[in-house]
Amino acid sequence: SIFSIVGDAGTGKSRLIEEFKSSLDLNTIQWREGHAYAYSQNIPYFLLINLLSRAWQIQEGDSPEQVRKKVETGAGFLLGDRNDLTPYLGSLYSIKYPEIANVSPEYWKSRLHEAIQLILATLCKRSSTIICIEDLHWADPSSIEILRSILSDLRYPAMFLCIYRP
Repeated sequence: SIFSIVGDAGTGKSRLIEEFKSSLDLNTIQWREGHAYAYSQNIPYFLLINLLSRAWQIQEGDSPEQVRKKVETGAGFLLGDRNDLTPYLGSLYSIKYPEIANVSPEYWKSRLHEAIQLILATLCKRSSTIICIEDLHWADPSSIEILRSILSDLRYPAMFLCIYRP
């Protein structure tokens, strides 16, 4: 299911989401959240990076080694035997992987989309999943494209909450 919550600034969209979230049993429902910001409009895949960073607890001050470890651990946990997709997720964080250094941009993008689809499928198979996207109106075009792709191909039970201004 896809729910859009649309309203001008200050109308209570975030408050509504917080009330809804507080009514859930987060021991049985997975809540994943991603935010876009005004400054992120020109940063490719920022919304996706934010969503993954929150899920994998990647902090702004983490060293490159810490980021690599968190990405590889988080991706390994969700991708299972498809660890060949990990470099595409890692490259979002500027982690270099020699095995994908010479792939075309189109191939890179298709593998990234595949990795995100697999992550979502794995999450949904484990338990009910809600993915909350805050301030979608600030999202960059690459994030919008991958979100559209995911939502049009969604084959697993998940709820997407898309919050944005008109």
